[in-house]
Amino acid sequence: MGRPYMIWSPEWRHVSGGIRVLHVLGDELRKRGFNAVMHMTHGAYAGNPFDVPCSSSLSVAEQAEAIHVFPEITVGNPSGSDRVVRWLLNFADRPDMKFVWMPSIGDYPVLNVPFIETDVFCFDGRVRSGVAVWAGKGSIDHSLVPAGAQIITHSWPASRVEMAELLKSVEYLLSFDPYTAMNTEAAMCGTPVLVVDDGRWNLGLLSDATFGLSGITDRLDGLELARDKARSAFDVYQSSLPAMGVQVDEFVRMTQGTFN
Repeated sequence: MGRPYMIWSPEWRHVSGGIRVLHVLGDELRKRGFNAVMHMTHGAYAGNPFDVPCSSSLSVAEQAEAIHVFPEITVGNPSGSDRVVRWLLNFADRPDMKFVWMPSIGDYPVLNVPFIETDVFCFDGRVRSGVAVWAGKGSIDHSLVPAGAQIITHSWPASRVEMAELLKSVEYLLSFDPYTAMNTEAAMCGTPVLVVDDGRWNLGLLSDATFGLSGITDRLDGLELARDKARSAFDVYQSSLPAMGVQVDEFVRMTQGTFN
């Protein structure tokens, strides 16, 4: 059914929203009957929760026919193919056909995928204590970190379930990255997020994002209001799921139609 998709990605890391969405896209395409595979750009292929196979599973003929999907971290065209799609998950622009994760990046079709597990990242009303800290694409200013705070790393917590358990247990998440999926994940757990403005924080850009700013603030004195608004973050994400399905369908229509 149609051309296969080869999605270029760093090795699987559950804490990276940018990597997860690439794998989820592969899973969504496979659900629609397309042969989608992962091609590793950094590190070796490792199993992933979506069972999207490695690009080596494609025959030579299938590889020659594939549509290549690049995140913006892929510079140039290492595939050598003329069937290239760029998915801009941050802000860097690239040539070729493009899709973006939020409208403010550019005047291109928007593509989001259901990359947060609603059965795991949800509010459960438990008693909370302490603070969790996430650097993400930023860097931690330790002078701003409360004593006893728990630092999230690329290897801890070790799973998505354990990550959700941590986020549900703390009073707030101190995030040094305004453009990270973890901010939304924490808010969906009813946990307010305090973002440290490193010069990249842009309310206009973030307000255009599919998941909005429910539960997220850049002011310490805004935490209480953010805590109240975090209760709606789960519903905002849940209500966006149908639109994500439409966006994936449009991605298929456009890419298969262009590269027929």
